[in-house]
Amino acid sequence: MRSTLNPVNPIGTTYKSPRWHSFLNASNITVAQACNAIAGTPLCLRTLYGTYDYIPKVPGINKVGLTDYLGESNNRSDIYLFLQMFRPEAASEAYTFIFDIIANGSARQTPDNATQLDAGTDLEGNLDAETLIAIDYPTPFIAFTTGGSPPFDPSASTTTDTNEPYLTWLNYVLAQPDLPQTISTSYSDDEQTVPYAYATPACQQSAQLGARGITLLFASGDSGVGPTGACLSNDGKNTTMFLPSFPASCPYANTVGAVKNFAPGVAAFDPANSFASEGGVQQLFPPPRVPGPVCAGLHCQPRESVSRPVSCVGARVSGFCGAGVSVPDGVGRGSGGAGWEECEYAGGGRGG
Repeated sequence: MRSTLNPVNPIGTTYKSPRWHSFLNASNITVAQACNAIAGTPLCLRTLYGTYDYIPKVPGINKVGLTDYLGESNNRSDIYLFLQMFRPEAASEAYTFIFDIIANGSARQTPDNATQLDAGTDLEGNLDAETLIAIDYPTPFIAFTTGGSPPFDPSASTTTDTNEPYLTWLNYVLAQPDLPQTISTSYSDDEQTVPYAYATPACQQSAQLGARGITLLFASGDSGVGPTGACLSNDGKNTTMFLPSFPASCPYANTVGAVKNFAPGVAAFDPANSFASEGGVQQLFPPPRVPGPVCAGLHCQPRESVSRPVSCVGARVSGFCGAGVSVPDGVGRGSGGAGWEECEYAGGGRGG
């Protein structure tokens, strides 16, 4: 499923750059100067995480990538307009980054028609690419765009197959000798809609990429513990339960949740758009075995053997199952992201 994204500021011919534009070439910028609660601009993110003055040591060797699914693409002209405003020195990257097309994935560059605009087509793809390039430039950027649909088990929260073909992507990239060191995925699915026979090799192959030194970052999800009125198991019993996401729930994935505000940050949520950053305990896989002495210090117990999928019978209290791996692994600024889509300056809640 795609992330929760909503246009917040349509741009017309009278648009004027906001106040933070004057800080683009400044030094010693503070978070208070660079950031506001509405739009997490690249300047804000680079200032917040202390990378504003960072110079990559090996920009020709290190690379960063993202994944596109569900017909999403990354529109070069939109990305160029965004970078012209927020990271002018990086604007040329909009026309030089690499598209790696897998299984007839979309790399469409034509303008959206009215139906596509109404559906928010490419809104997520644009926001992902714009954010990564604006933060990481001059590190080379690659967009993996993958077509197709995977097997699917419907649930009350997800009645049609909007899941991503992760195995198609994984099978392809594992055969490549040279990959980005970090690859970001902003998509996630209701875990119980992913068949165990599909989720298992997808998780195992994610571990193989990790063994090659590649960091996989996944969004934790956008629906809190699950959509209102649809937090039900899809095993025919309609048991009330929290709904973890996949592949965020894979023990070998690095899952990122979202926070908003500054000093302090709080869990990101937006009731008006039914968005809340997800967290919880997954149910497909047991946690990795932890040695007893280490585990004791973490107030947990080592697991010599756990059934697969994890059994939550008798362990669920008000929808909570404590038998699996908890997510997210970390958090980052994930609410009010800035993006550009067909002459609209857009923002939205993100699960990571």
